[in-house]
Amino acid sequence: MRHSTFFIKVAITLSLPCTGLYAQSVQLVYTQAGLSQALAIKSAITGMKVEVWPAASLINISTERQGAYLAKLATVDCVVIIGEDALKAATAVAYPVPVVIINANGDTAAKAAVVRVFDGGFGGTMPAGSQDIAAGDGVSGANKTSRNLALKCQGITAGAAVKKLVAELAR
Repeated sequence: MRHSTFFIKVAITLSLPCTGLYAQSVQLVYTQAGLSQALAIKSAITGMKVEVWPAASLINISTERQGAYLAKLATVDCVVIIGEDALKAATAVAYPVPVVIINANGDTAAKAAVVRVFDGGFGGTMPAGSQDIAAGDGVSGANKTSRNLALKCQGITAGAAVKKLVAELAR
């Protein structure tokens, strides 16, 4: 008598949305001048999905490419723009998600919340009314409707401030 062994192969495909894997997702926009700070911020915001985007690709961006870029932002909770040069490159982008701007005073076309963070590396003039943010502090006034809220880091890194802000702005 002949015995046959049959194996049944079952494939299970799990489809996990991005938001299920990470509490928040962040896109870092930077130039070469802000590369070291971008790396420091990326390492500070652990537990979040982090995408990097070179600011140079946003200079003189066509309407079609800007539309594709904005569609990509549908999966992002917050955009972090690092430095004045990156902000100048992204100045015409109408960000639909909250934007955290590190060490830059320039204009932005962002439609959502805009929060500026200034740390010890900023050599310019901080906006009047900038609030101090320290390690143990919450971020008062940071929400999806914040417009040009300015924060000064006091004994806290820009990366730690960004992590706090993303948690607040993604609510």
